Amino acid sequence: MSPLQWRLQAWTPTGAGPRIIERDGSYIRSDGLRLPLKPEGEAGEGRFRAKGAGILLPPLSAVQFEYLNGATWTPIYYGQVRIGGNSRDLYGEDYVLRSLSLRLGAVTLSPAFTTPEQPAHLTVRALIQDALPSLNGLILYNEARCPDLGFNCRAVKNAHQQNPLALLEQIAQDGLKYGVNVRFGVGPDRTFFCVVAKADTLALTDADLSAPPVFKAPVAETPCTAVLWYVAKRPNGSWLTHESISPDAATLGKWVKPISLDPTINVWEAAPGTYTVLTAGFPPVFSPKAPQPGVDAAKLTDQAQGVNDPAVVLNDSANFLMLQLESPSMQRVVVTGSSARNGTLLGFKDAGATTILGGNELARGSVIQGTFLPPAGEAVFLMNALHSSTDPDQTLTVQEFRPERINTTLLDALAAFHYSVPASDPADLTLKTFHPPAALTGQVSYGTYTRPVDAWEYRITGNRGLELAALTGQAEDPAALAQASLIKARDGKATIQALTAQT
Repeated sequence: MSPLQWRLQAWTPTGAGPRIIERDGSYIRSDGLRLPLKPEGEAGEGRFRAKGAGILLPPLSAVQFEYLNGATWTPIYYGQVRIGGNSRDLYGEDYVLRSLSLRLGAVTLSPAFTTPEQPAHLTVRALIQDALPSLNGLILYNEARCPDLGFNCRAVKNAHQQNPLALLEQIAQDGLKYGVNVRFGVGPDRTFFCVVAKADTLALTDADLSAPPVFKAPVAETPCTAVLWYVAKRPNGSWLTHESISPDAATLGKWVKPISLDPTINVWEAAPGTYTVLTAGFPPVFSPKAPQPGVDAAKLTDQAQGVNDPAVVLNDSANFLMLQLESPSMQRVVVTGSSARNGTLLGFKDAGATTILGGNELARGSVIQGTFLPPAGEAVFLMNALHSSTDPDQTLTVQEFRPERINTTLLDALAAFHYSVPASDPADLTLKTFHPPAALTGQVSYGTYTRPVDAWEYRITGNRGLELAALTGQAEDPAALAQASLIKARDGKATIQALTAQT
């Protein structure tokens, strides 16, 4: 293989460059160079070996590998140096490259970044364009690489300077609700993309392969057919959980993986509920207030409700006032409310009870705001906490009083990232001819064998030059093959720490 058939281009962490590094056997070794890509172009964990003193590639440099395809240099991989880069190394060190999409998790969006409810791809375009000035040119943007995804994205009222990666994961999460498998990342051409996952198939024959397929031994050391989600901790210390079960549990049994839910992922949805306005003298034995004041449930349950736009204002100069919420499927309640002078109290009581005796007081003061997990099956009330004949103002103002429940459909979809069963005939199929990243497919077939591609891998070897292999049913860590995954991989120790440390 000619030394000029592949080369590197490098940019500094602040975007200076590119510096062209020609393939030179004196300090870059060809053997063992592996560059995996997801079918859509997102980089997996790339590896190569080089002499640091010769290549002079500092940590966090951005590196693009190019292959001379005829007379054209074709980008085949783009990643950032996460391991390696010792300028004094004379013998050769292992370089590890990871996707530039991770860079999106370390910059922030502009203050008060907002978007309306709109097609999801328009929100994606807006947030990437907002983030571009912080990326030093390391990630490029092309509107055509963010096409229509086929569903609407919720409004972003205020991103609160979150990182773009968190919002992209939120959008991909929303896509799962509509059955749309969203993939985003940074392609070999350095351009950000956000697309529907590829599902096309490349049909292979013996004539297309440089060697017979290598069918690997399925791995069953860490099976997972169920995920036990630890969602939130109740005031009494118990956990609110949900168990997602794979269809494979029917044949393989239940192998449970406990996971403490990533707090950046919103898994809550509105739960139906009924509201009742109650009043009482002293001692407080409550009864429905007549005539019943209007309760604007739409405002009470609006996630964007503002404190200057109350949904309920109750006035009674002589009595306690209480707004009661009953919702059989409620698992948490979001509250914002206040009382003019006497304070407010948020509590729980048995549904249908007429007194507050036994209610579980959570907060007291002129303003109450927060998210609370009531005991199962109990109603929630918001009321004036104090009463005084010398202070007749019994106004109770409520902005939010929203019952919510776990979106189990979403959690079940996210659990699919964690299910691990012995692969169905995992294979390594090495092709004879070069295929550019744009031509990579979501599946491959070989006779009666058809499987999704976990990763396409470019390999450069001293003996055979450039190779391209389709990896199906591989046992590698999915976080190394698909860094755009919504759920971040955690080892067992980290999971246990998260469960015991969270309050």
